[in-house]
Amino acid sequence: MTPEIWLRLNAAKLGSPFEGMFIKQVLAHLPGVDFAHLQAQAPFQDIDGRQRYCDFSYEVPGHFKLAIEIDGFDKRGTGTGMTHEDFVDWQRRHAALVSQGWDVLRIANRDVRDHPQRCLQYLTLIMKQSQLGQLNRADQGSLGELQRSLQGAQAAQESAKAKGESLEGALLEAHKHVETLNNETRTLKTSVWAFAFVLVAALGIFTFKDVLLNREQTTTLMPRAYSSAGGDSCANPISWEEAGQHVGQRKALMGPVVQFTTRESVSGSPTFITLGVAYPDPARFTLVIWGNDRSKFQSILSHGNDLLSRKVCAVGVIGEYRGQPQIILSEPDQVAF
Repeated sequence: MTPEIWLRLNAAKLGSPFEGMFIKQVLAHLPGVDFAHLQAQAPFQDIDGRQRYCDFSYEVPGHFKLAIEIDGFDKRGTGTGMTHEDFVDWQRRHAALVSQGWDVLRIANRDVRDHPQRCLQYLTLIMKQSQLGQLNRADQGSLGELQRSLQGAQAAQESAKAKGESLEGALLEAHKHVETLNNETRTLKTSVWAFAFVLVAALGIFTFKDVLLNREQTTTLMPRAYSSAGGDSCANPISWEEAGQHVGQRKALMGPVVQFTTRESVSGSPTFITLGVAYPDPARFTLVIWGNDRSKFQSILSHGNDLLSRKVCAVGVIGEYRGQPQIILSEPDQVAF
């Protein structure tokens, strides 16, 4: 699966522009990566039974489990960073992943944007360690077989002595088998060093081309001619309360505005328009306008708190971020009051 196909299938699950940048500027350049093993917003439970989500998981069953988190400094948009409660929750989340057998890589969103090569080096080293671990396990298996062969030969010799019989021929065959296993073990060790040398050499000559840092929209807009059936237009919208039943679908949705806020200190400088019930109620529905698109909506956003209690109809792909349904607005004709 190519990065482009993966992004089309998972755009609605990405929680910030930095997650899209990570796919395009970092993971797409990782040698040997298979996007079929990559999952966005991967669910897991902590020891309290609480449902949590990891930004990305990359798992090759029986060989490799890596959880990747793209972290921002200010989770609540206060400009002061994490509170003590945020820090404790962050540690518990990390511990839950590690205790379930995951390797965890946390990357700052600024490094994704400004230093993608550094992020790529982290991932390359982790992949190299995984490959070396597999080869070492193969070595251990061969050595174990060698030991079992020697033990079998010794047991046969002791049995022969007890019976007064000579097992020189059997011992000779056993030693030949041991020598064969020794040769195979030396070959495996040579392969380990050769693999490490090639990988380090590849890192030394790898260079990045300039990559545009324009954020890719996390939803792909369809043509503006909306169908009048099945909640696909504002003439016949679904209720905001039904949004969770239509994740991944393009729908027209209506509900009352109960909260309106802009978070300049949060990555992407989003504006949140909350429908139905206010944050942090888990039943809420959110319209998101990223900072790069906000100027298109000035005629609407200039009303500020006057939007409260007014009914709004929004059209777009219903995505889901950490269990909460949302629509990303990028054009003014997606919304009507």
